[in-house]
Amino acid sequence: MSLTPFEICLNKSCAAVYAGLGVIYKEAHYQRALQIELSLQGYDVTTEQHAPTMYIDSIVGARHNIYNDRTDMLVYNSKRKTRYLLELKHDNFPEKPDNVNQALRYYKNLEWINIIIDGVYIIGFPKTLGHTLKIKKIFIEKPFIKKYLNGSGNQDSDPSCEPTWI
Repeated sequence: MSLTPFEICLNKSCAAVYAGLGVIYKEAHYQRALQIELSLQGYDVTTEQHAPTMYIDSIVGARHNIYNDRTDMLVYNSKRKTRYLLELKHDNFPEKPDNVNQALRYYKNLEWINIIIDGVYIIGFPKTLGHTLKIKKIFIEKPFIKKYLNGSGNQDSDPSCEPTWI
């Protein structure tokens, strides 16, 4: 699998953050450091973007905002045409299904406010020594993911939903 220019930059930036901070800090520290690294590489970075959870009622079909999530990080190329969603975890096992579900929920919720995401990544900064930095890409274009996002799939029963290491 060949990496995109963004994925190469993301790998280098995450490695620099991990080398600089190690395992002892909170997720917010890694988030701010990664924001600095990506900004220095020419990317525009937004943190804590609101992502409303919308519910369409069964009576009149009206949309209701039932909750406001906040994404960890949205990254744009310099022309703000390509958007990436980064979900950071200070966790030895960032690939847990709950973390994947969280990233997919943000992806879906951002569509309600017309933010279309081109790539979704989960980044795991280890909590303890002996574990490695992990970056996973969720392939949102896979048919199963599309079905899952529309509420008709079961992630636990479909191995094609597994994120892929980059």
